[in-house]
Amino acid sequence: MPSGSLERIVRELFIGPHSTYGPYEVPGGGDLVVSERLPGLLYAIDLMSGDGRREAVTLLIYRGVTGLGGQMWDQQAKVLIRTTALEHPALPRVREGAFVDAETLSAKGLGDEGFAFVVTEGGPTALADEESALPVLRAQPVYAVQQFHLLADALATLHGMGVLHRNVWPGTVLVYPTEPARLVLAGFEMSVVVANLLRAADQDAARRRDLAMTAYLDPGRRSLRYQPPERAALLFGTGPVEVVENDRTDVYGLGVTVAEWFLDLPELDPALPPTEAVGRFGEELRRRIRTAADLPLALRELLEQMVAPTPESRLGAGEVVDRISRRYEALTNVWTAPDARDLPHLLTFMPLEPAYRLLYEWRFISFDPVTAEGQKELVELIESDLKHGQLAHAPNGADPYLASGDPERKRLAQHLLMGERAAWFCQKYQRRTGLGATSAPMDDVLVVKYVVPLNSGRGSRIRASVAREQIQELPPIEAFPSTPTSPPASELSAMRQGRPSWVPLIEAVSRVGRPAGEDLTYEQAYDWLLEYLGVELQAREYAYRVDGDADAPGTRRLVWDRQRDDDRKTNSAMATLYATDPRRRPDFGDFFSLAESEDGTAGKLEVLEDDRGQPRQTRNAPTVRLRPGRYGDDVIEVTAAGRIPAVGWIRPAGEFGSRVSLNRQFDARWALMANRLLVNQLRRPTGIAGLRHRWNGVAADLGDAAATVVDMLTFNPMFVLQGPPGTGKTEVAARAVDAYLRDEGRGGRVLISAQSNYALDNLAARVLGRCGLLADGKPTSTDGEVVALRVTSTSGQDRVDEALRAFQLDAVVARRQDELRRYADRKLREDLEPATRSIVAEWRELVRRIGPELTDRIRRAANLVFATCATATPELLGSGAADAFDWVIIEEAAKAWPTELAIPMTRGVRWTLIGDHRQLGAHRADDVQRFLAECALSGLPDLAVPAGRAEQYGQVFNLFGSFFADRRTGGLERPVRRLSRQFRMRENICEVVSRAFYPDEARDAAPDGFPHGILTTGRADRPHGLRHPRHLADRSVVWLDTSERDGCEDEEAWRNDGEARLVETLVGRFEPQPAPGRHGFSDQPLAILTPYKAQLDLFNQSDATRGLASTVHAYQGREADIVLVSLVRSTRRGPETWHNLGHLVKPELVNVMLSRARNLLVLVGNYPHFADSGRGTCWEAVCGLLAGHVLPIGEVVDA
Repeated sequence: MPSGSLERIVRELFIGPHSTYGPYEVPGGGDLVVSERLPGLLYAIDLMSGDGRREAVTLLIYRGVTGLGGQMWDQQAKVLIRTTALEHPALPRVREGAFVDAETLSAKGLGDEGFAFVVTEGGPTALADEESALPVLRAQPVYAVQQFHLLADALATLHGMGVLHRNVWPGTVLVYPTEPARLVLAGFEMSVVVANLLRAADQDAARRRDLAMTAYLDPGRRSLRYQPPERAALLFGTGPVEVVENDRTDVYGLGVTVAEWFLDLPELDPALPPTEAVGRFGEELRRRIRTAADLPLALRELLEQMVAPTPESRLGAGEVVDRISRRYEALTNVWTAPDARDLPHLLTFMPLEPAYRLLYEWRFISFDPVTAEGQKELVELIESDLKHGQLAHAPNGADPYLASGDPERKRLAQHLLMGERAAWFCQKYQRRTGLGATSAPMDDVLVVKYVVPLNSGRGSRIRASVAREQIQELPPIEAFPSTPTSPPASELSAMRQGRPSWVPLIEAVSRVGRPAGEDLTYEQAYDWLLEYLGVELQAREYAYRVDGDADAPGTRRLVWDRQRDDDRKTNSAMATLYATDPRRRPDFGDFFSLAESEDGTAGKLEVLEDDRGQPRQTRNAPTVRLRPGRYGDDVIEVTAAGRIPAVGWIRPAGEFGSRVSLNRQFDARWALMANRLLVNQLRRPTGIAGLRHRWNGVAADLGDAAATVVDMLTFNPMFVLQGPPGTGKTEVAARAVDAYLRDEGRGGRVLISAQSNYALDNLAARVLGRCGLLADGKPTSTDGEVVALRVTSTSGQDRVDEALRAFQLDAVVARRQDELRRYADRKLREDLEPATRSIVAEWRELVRRIGPELTDRIRRAANLVFATCATATPELLGSGAADAFDWVIIEEAAKAWPTELAIPMTRGVRWTLIGDHRQLGAHRADDVQRFLAECALSGLPDLAVPAGRAEQYGQVFNLFGSFFADRRTGGLERPVRRLSRQFRMRENICEVVSRAFYPDEARDAAPDGFPHGILTTGRADRPHGLRHPRHLADRSVVWLDTSERDGCEDEEAWRNDGEARLVETLVGRFEPQPAPGRHGFSDQPLAILTPYKAQLDLFNQSDATRGLASTVHAYQGREADIVLVSLVRSTRRGPETWHNLGHLVKPELVNVMLSRARNLLVLVGNYPHFADSGRGTCWEAVCGLLAGHVLPIGEVVDA
């Protein structure tokens, strides 16, 4: 494209206050300079941000987006989004990007060829053009090593994403004029095009070399001496183009670049052929490195290995980073004062600070630290505790471990000294001078600001954190007290004379791109939630002792061992606080009396051995049966078939699986927090949509939802989809997965997960059907491109849907073996040569014996894997790699805790979350929020809920909902979408659900005073098929009011016998009777829902309703033609809404309850009670919208 027309596009769309993007300005207000990076494909324009910050940016425009230019842009966008989210100091960050289609340009008169763009941070100059750079780097060698470390880590980060830079030299290192200057590795946007050009089958060798020369070499060929020998052969050879580049090729360029910071580079010999000249240059460079006696030996060895002549003899970028981290002091020691190496490092403490008083209270010292004896004792304690200590970097200081105090001050203490008994959080010492001023931070003196005992819960977290950090063994330390008057300035100056600096040790353990601020809050919230979930499980385990003979058969009398129980609680501040409320942890007898009514495990308990005051966790613990009746607060009676421990622990049966799940969440926590990209996307999802034309025609029959399918396919790395009831989110996901696998073939791997087996199998069946792998409930041939696997634990196999069991690993292996045998049998029936027949027969026999090997291959080769959140573990998936899957899709994401979501999400590099935060969320989320608020007010330091952060924690726990509350993007598009066209409910049902739970916030209220809703109906308004009762025949929604009916009063616990009998009567009067697949009914003709388990028990005791009823919680994700709802509550019991409606005040529960019906929704309950008690809640809208649909129940059941 001519530069003139491109300049016009840039000025029209990017320049000025009214531009479509930006706004941006031309530097200096002069002419727009368009640089053609690759002819016809890639253009670069340097601009300034016009938002007042006046920052340099680079606009990269990609032409030919339907071909090679599009591939370049897709690759660049993906990589830049990831590096931006990482906030790596040595990688560029993207400000915005988009695809501009031809229609948009044509409408503005700017041509008819679409393009794509990204805007990145721009550097004013490249290192190659910055004349002052080399003198500064050579004058400050320690600073140069620091920048070396950052650039190496940036390169390792790119390689970890599967991206080669392909042209590392000073021309692709940008200099940012910060203080000190920051070096940024740029220029990798051409990586993918270079690879494609060099491999293009339609280009001859000469043409490919010409294109490669354009990509690799600057006009003056200054970059040639930074090219490794293998690339010189590629550029200047005469034979076929052989691409032999790998990550070690990039390391060579970085090695030469850095070597120039410490010594003069040789010149290329112009008289030699280029390939020979590059080889000679490398030989001379390695000689100069080896003989540079003024450089540290460790630095010389490292640089020489980076510029080795062959790729296989060089270090990888990750190895370079590791070498710098481990040997930082050796890399910089020649620039350290030689007389400072034998004296101890100085460490001071302030005995008048409250932290040291705590040491006295913890009995670490015997005397008060304000006394001379106490200060002497403190010196001895510190030097002794740190004698074999370690130094680590604490990126957020002591803040994660201390709830009280100023967070900013706590974060400054980032130098963590780990002793035997305590963790000492330090920072550089600043001495107070006259009039309250402070000196500059001292590099040779650290001051202890905070102390945490390691035998505490906080100490355990510190140990776990340090285990994953770079550490340095501590040198000898000399401690001394510091008060406002001591030591005097002269004495301190004498003490510091010739002392070693802490800086080399500190820099050796510092890591780049560490989390801070919001990331810290996110990490703390995860840790708090995991501790809470563990405490919640612990609270269900009670210490007991057998009163009598533990070995005798039959009935045993178990007595609550309060002392052992209390001892366990006191090990955790959170467990102690949790147990103070008897509603959370009832007394022994009260708790187990409730076990009589627990669904599915009535009265079944398991007993565990005591292991030094803790229950010994085991999968196959002995079980006992609770004997009915009450025996006191401290006593229960159980029936046991065999011996039980005389002293042990008892809990409801089935808890071991919850323990396993929690342990998996703990494991995933570390993988999540190590993945900065994922954490940043969970905090604030942003992205750039890929090329949409690639998916033209996909799901075109879905109408409006087709655009959502394409969004799901194009947004990377994160996409979030809210699917209100009946909007077809399962079908949208199935279409997207099918299209993706058709495009990627065997090369793409997709992990699909959900919290529950039901939701997972529902989505799996839809996806498998779309992919042609499941038909009529049976698997099809496995000969295709897609290998599907349903992963589950051994104990969970029976919970998998019948149709999906054919995709469990054993079944897939057996089916594949059978297919291979049948194939061999067919070949043996052919007229084969004797030798061939013998080989086929031997191969057929081999198939029978290769089960284990085939199992492993199928597990690794499966490119469509289904696993619940709890089972998406490295062990069950067969891979622990963070990039094991190209795409992770999670259904019901709003129902899971973020700690549960972390298990599958940490297995992939791209993520889609699907759910609806307006329906039921994570289990007992309200209890968590209440306890969180209680912890925040408790003031107990080990609860670690810093002041003001409880609300932020709550937002982390409500992860899915937070995506729709936070609309900050920083210029990038938000990959968050919501479906609004529903296909389940008849219009009248949909109207209630839509207006009560999905209000259109962009519109004013309707004339009736209630909001408009966002949901529209896309289904035909078919009748429900009931002829009797006749009052229901022509309705789609009705409230049968029980307020005037005798015997319909609720009872605590909660149940309503009269209401249950009316529902039974109503079901019996249905004509025709709803039956699966008959009279026009579907496979799910009728469901009875109730919010309360006691009411469910009543329905299950009746022949008329047994098997039809469910609690609302258990029915989420399901639907039926006709839904009857028994509301139960009818009595006013107090002034607050929750007194009168209980957990029916929760809009998420009511939403689910009202949105399960396809054709007829019948509410049975006391209408005036809900209309009156529900004011100010969702019931105000529900009752108002249903006011015209209320009938006295007698008119229906008595007619």
